[in-house]
Parts: sequence; C-alpha cells; structure tokens
Amino acid sequence: MTKYGYPLLARIIYRHLNIILTPLLLAYAIIALGGVFHDSKYWLPLIVTVLFLLFFIRYYFRMYKYFPFEIVVDEEKMICTNFMNKRKKVEIKFSEIKKIDGGVFSGNAALPLYITDGKNVIGVTPHLINYNAFVTTMLSKIDRELYSQLLQHIQKLGEVAQSKKLKRNKKARKKRA
Repeated sequence: MTKYGYPLLARIIYRHLNIILTPLLLAYAIIALGGVFHDSKYWLPLIVTVLFLLFFIRYYFRMYKYFPFEIVVDEEKMICTNFMNKRKKVEIKFSEIKKIDGGVFSGNAALPLYITDGKNVIGVTPHLINYNAFVTTMLSKIDRELYSQLLQHIQKLGEVAQSKKLKRNKKARKKRA
C-alpha cells in the first residue's frame, strides 16, 4: 500500500485561501459597484472582479467535490479520503476506471487529472507528492484498452505540438530572411 498526499503549504492554500480571497473580492466588487454610480470608469474593475470571483468560487467548489487530500493505492484499488468534506470516502477499483481526463492527457501538465469510474470522479493536481509515481502506478494497473486509448491520444497531442512547432519555426525563418 502506497500513500500519496499533498505538502502542507498546498493543503493550506487549497483549503483555506477561499476564506481570505472571497470576502476581499466581494468587498472590492461592492466598492466598484458603488463607484459605477459616480463614474463609468468603474465598470471594468467591477466586471473583472466579478469574473475572478465566479472563477474562484467555481474552482473552490470543484476542489470541495472532487479532490481528496489523501490517496492510498494498493494492488487493485485506490482509497481516497480527507476531502474538504471530511466524512467523504471514495474507493475506486482500477479495473472499473472508465475515463482519465486532464493533466498530461489534455496537453497541459499543469491542469488537474480527473479519474472516472462511472459512479465517482476524483481529481488530482500535479502538486501531489510523488505525482509521477502515482500516475505511473495507476496507468500500470488500469485496463489495457483504456491504456492504449490514452497512449494514442498522447501521441496525437505530440504530433499536433510538433506540427505547431514546425510552423512557428518556418514563420521565424521567413521573418529573418
């Protein structure tokens, strides 16, 4: 059994940053709303603040719902505990995993990885201690058909990235000439 978790700073940021940021953004939005009645230049700060607030609240609720702070992996399943809702516990068998999205499988390694087994969705951010070992272990235990689909998808992403790189290089050569 291997145990994966997040560093202390990441846990503090993921769990408690909303307690500080939400009231600050709300206060700023209220101030900008009050300023709109005096001068129209306050529309832009109001819109930007509201968009940040909506994005932040959406991100926090996604963290609350999908992201465990402790994952225990054995030979046939992973047990996810210590969600923001402390009573929640999710057990996913590797043989039942239907879909893996995000992260390196979306072309951006900084995005969270979402693991779906049909009933549950689990999110894992790259800040997980030994994240690469976790992904490697999970990929070695999932169904071979899903593994081959993921491998083909990553190869397609690599080909697209390579073609974009070639196009960029051609444009750079034309500008130099």
